[in-house]
Amino acid sequence: MKNEIVNDPSLPLSVPNKIYKPDILVQKAKSDLATSNFQPNHQYQDIIHTTKGNLNIEVSKKMVPRALRFMNSLIKLLRKRGHAIEIDGYSTYAIVFDEKINIRCREKSKRVLVKKERWTNYEYQASGILMLKMEADYILRKDWADSKNELLEEQLAKILTKLELTAKQLKKERIEAEEWQRRYQEEQKIKQELQDRKDKELQSLKSLFKDMKRHEMTVRLRSYVQEFKSHKESNDELTEDILLWLEWANEKIEWFDPMIEREVPLLEGIERNSLVETETKRSSLFYP
Repeated sequence: MKNEIVNDPSLPLSVPNKIYKPDILVQKAKSDLATSNFQPNHQYQDIIHTTKGNLNIEVSKKMVPRALRFMNSLIKLLRKRGHAIEIDGYSTYAIVFDEKINIRCREKSKRVLVKKERWTNYEYQASGILMLKMEADYILRKDWADSKNELLEEQLAKILTKLELTAKQLKKERIEAEEWQRRYQEEQKIKQELQDRKDKELQSLKSLFKDMKRHEMTVRLRSYVQEFKSHKESNDELTEDILLWLEWANEKIEWFDPMIEREVPLLEGIERNSLVETETKRSSLFYP
């Protein structure tokens, strides 16, 4: 991929000494840095930082022109390659192959021991070394910086190559993760459907047992009521009250019988198997 990029004459792989037609994001960053007095920490000396909504740049004031030239060239290179730049709060993202990669332009700091009259402390001072930091998915990280043999401006081809390779890796991992998630959800759906069928089957079996027991009890109740009636008849005790009771008992047996389940207004809301009033019915007594 690097050879493809290096050998493409249409790609602007060099950083000019002067910005020509600066990108709108670079124009905004320049204006922002011109008025910035933001310091990330009191220990950092001579370092200014762009504010929210601008390209993420943190350099000393004398390094600002160089950082802006570099970022302008990087943005133009990305756009020429079909990629994009996105600002989200304080973060700057290179959008490469639809994947977001965080980039930050920094000036390296050097740790310097500062001695005062009664105490010593460390400060971080600008080093004059410009660098670009990349981070993707909190794991993939890469830094490019000035070295003895190569300035950051001379590493655009390396940077673009790494960004594109990283984006392809991110895309591959994302597609694999999405496929795994799809298969997992499908497996869970199949398991749940099977479990639902098992639950339904068990519920139906329990209901069958309950209905069978109710049927047995219904047969016994009818036998008892018939014997009770016969006993009263044989003793010539079949009074009006007994006849009313027999009518009442037969109505309740038909209500209880799983093959009939006659509706009885006064037993509305009573569960036939447990003979317990349901919660829904009980609640409705208080909330009409």
